[in-house]
Amino acid sequence: MGAAYTKGIQKKETAGRKTESVAKHFLAFHNSNGGIHGAVSDTPPRLLEEIYGKPFQAAIQESDLLGIMPCYCTVNGEPVSASYGLLTKLLRDEMGFQGLCISDYGAVGNTHGSQHVGETLEDAGLLCLKAGMDMELPNPSGFGEKFLEKFRTGKADISALNRAVLRVLTAKFRMGLFEHPFSLQGEELKGVFSQKTDREVSLQSAKESLVLLKNNGVLPIGSDVKKNSSNRSSCRLCKKVFWWIYPYVHDGIHLCHSEFHCRSQWGKSCKTRGNQNSSRNEYPVR
Repeated sequence: MGAAYTKGIQKKETAGRKTESVAKHFLAFHNSNGGIHGAVSDTPPRLLEEIYGKPFQAAIQESDLLGIMPCYCTVNGEPVSASYGLLTKLLRDEMGFQGLCISDYGAVGNTHGSQHVGETLEDAGLLCLKAGMDMELPNPSGFGEKFLEKFRTGKADISALNRAVLRVLTAKFRMGLFEHPFSLQGEELKGVFSQKTDREVSLQSAKESLVLLKNNGVLPIGSDVKKNSSNRSSCRLCKKVFWWIYPYVHDGIHLCHSEFHCRSQWGKSCKTRGNQNSSRNEYPVR
């Protein structure tokens, strides 16, 4: 799926401007402890490469993926943004990636501030650069003025900076940004993003993904057919949600509305209400 998505994005050209896809978050981001955003990811090498690495490798090999964004996590004790083993040896040498590696928002600063790598921000930035990070987003912190001063004074190897600059400029040339440095505006922009065919595709997609909640004769299913429903009640535990993308994570461990929640108690209410360490829950909050 990732390879197909990448191929669809990168084959598009609009008014001389080509699109490049960026895949994230590299690597094993979804195996972080408790499913918490940016937490530690203790992932063995075989699982790392054969499970979590395969979608990225497929997009690189089959669709010539040209952008990678490393995750915030530390994988096996090493911050991914500063990992030469992951960003160069695995990603480029083994998977054959030839594109641009850009940081997640604030990831270089996070490497120093949260993961305590490097004595200063610029030291952390240099480690990320050497590891294979080409560009820092959204604003320079590790790649700031003090970082540049290391190269001006000869304290850092200029070849590492030259390599990153070459990759950035090459990407801009590929996308046509030197010939067309400004984006489309007004009706020209609207004409590209608002087309009749887009609505038709969206409508067809909606029709094909409908979920029937109750059969009122729409489907010819007899009353003697056994229903397959867990009929689980909602968990009403009120816990602080980490960001907005984890509405059912309680303390990062207790997953509600999923098969991991009270697995042995399907069809019954949450057994952890008022007692989060209930022995009846197969996956208790720690």
